Amino acid sequence: MVLALALSPAAQGQTPRLKVQSAPGATQLEIQGDTGVDHRLESIDSLNGGAWQFRLTLPLTNTTQQWIDNESVSARFYRAVRLGSPEPHLVSPNFRLIDHLGRSHELYYWTNQKAFVVIQVANGCSNVQSIVTSIKTLRDQFEPQGIKFWMMNSTPGESRSNIVAEANRLGFDLPILIDRGQLIAREHEISATPEAIAISGYDSDVFYRGAIDDRIGSNAVASTQFYLSNALQRFLVNAPASPSHTRPLGCAVTTGSVAIVSYAADIVPLLQRRCIDCHREGAIAPWAMTNYAIIQQYALAMKDEVLSGRMPPWHADYEYRKFTNDVSLTPSEATTLVQWINQGTPRGTGPDPLEINPPPPQPDWELGIPDAIVRIPMQSLTNTGPFKYRYINVTTPFTSNVWLRAAVIKPGNRRVVHHCLVFEGTNSFLRGLDGFFTGYVPGT
Repeated sequence: MVLALALSPAAQGQTPRLKVQSAPGATQLEIQGDTGVDHRLESIDSLNGGAWQFRLTLPLTNTTQQWIDNESVSARFYRAVRLGSPEPHLVSPNFRLIDHLGRSHELYYWTNQKAFVVIQVANGCSNVQSIVTSIKTLRDQFEPQGIKFWMMNSTPGESRSNIVAEANRLGFDLPILIDRGQLIAREHEISATPEAIAISGYDSDVFYRGAIDDRIGSNAVASTQFYLSNALQRFLVNAPASPSHTRPLGCAVTTGSVAIVSYAADIVPLLQRRCIDCHREGAIAPWAMTNYAIIQQYALAMKDEVLSGRMPPWHADYEYRKFTNDVSLTPSEATTLVQWINQGTPRGTGPDPLEINPPPPQPDWELGIPDAIVRIPMQSLTNTGPFKYRYINVTTPFTSNVWLRAAVIKPGNRRVVHHCLVFEGTNSFLRGLDGFFTGYVPGT
């Protein structure tokens, strides 16, 4: 094997040095530099053209540290780059996804977990198939220590039934979260399968991302480096992962190019279709989408609501049936909205469509003037809770049997009413769903 060494100039401090020792099928590199400083190792297979390829980011835990390149190549050139500042860590946003069995998983729900590992998978990827046992072994080792394992499929258009069939074929018994719009893959800059991201349960810092290990094929050898396992072990003893970022080997995850999103042409029509019916004056939402300024003010909160699956509020399973009043975002719409927010909510030029064509205010009675109004007594709340659940009995105004065509709950003060359910019966004997009339809940 023919090797050459390139040294990068250091921004400050000691210039890194590389020592290279070649062996059949593997190359051992010794990196010398400043302890605690991030160094990026890069390689190139020919100096006649092409770009240097990222291999890993290595925060040196000693002045001398080793790394092994287990790829067998005829020639390869290496260089170490001393970073002037630590490589920025990603911070994971909260997210909620449905898994291949229809179950919901939300990152922030698990407040007692020390860390989370999300492993990108894809149907038909041979790199995933070769590492099934390793993933399950890692799960069995680290979940009892407070680290939760999920897998995630971000393949556009992949049906849940196909993912279930692949999981059964490979023997996976971990949840496979379905990232339909590739929102979570984009937020974590995932590029390949099986790429892993390790997220701290304390501050959502992504303390390791990249390959699970560097084996070629399904079998480990003496020189195999177990990146993810080592990172988790170091995390559990409050030590930084080293390496903290490695190049994942596997099938490419294609997220497509990021288009420039237009506020007037893309965002406003989306909000009018999905959001403004609730986010208008007098409606159920706590704020009205009346102009660009207020959309910009709430943009980051909107992104958080979309990624966590709370808004728009829609609880039907998207794979079961289609509904004419479905207000949920399609994967394409969610991607468009989040991309626009990530781009800094550009306003563009021209008049504001929300100001030109504002939505009509919420009517006093949406279904028309009611035939009868049943009022509950005035309720008093203190400024702080908690409060016991209240059962309030009222008498129907009807003296004989009538057919109920519709019923609507109208809160007197929407700022303090969280939800209200109307049943026939008393607090000691509620008839349940067969005596249920109507409800007022967040989003409905």
